[in-house]
Amino acid sequence: MHEIAIRALLRGRCPDMPVSCSHEVSTEIRAFERTATTVLNALLVPVIDRSVRSLRKWWADAGITAPLYLIQPNGAAISPDIAVRAPVKLLLSGPSGGGTGGGTSDRRARPARRGRRGYGRHQQ
Repeated sequence: MHEIAIRALLRGRCPDMPVSCSHEVSTEIRAFERTATTVLNALLVPVIDRSVRSLRKWWADAGITAPLYLIQPNGAAISPDIAVRAPVKLLLSGPSGGGTGGGTSDRRARPARRGRRGYGRHQQ
């Protein structure tokens, strides 16, 4: 409850300042870990906000109409709006994103390659 009141006070006085509340960012019970995660989240908000804005512009300029999602470390997708509010949810997402993207690319490429000689095992 105190975090919500402080966030409202800060947003009233400093509307452009990113404010992260620990109850929205971390479910960790330990105070130090929860605080460290929340501070890191607040530091990442402007960075991820710029990146998401740039990505959305590129997405639109490329004419892509599919919804944009970002990948979390557990492989689950989140909206860009959630990613901007809680960018710590994106940390360490590279390995799961790489695996997911690679698998999707492979599945999409397979039908085009099936008829080609030499696909799969090496043929003599």
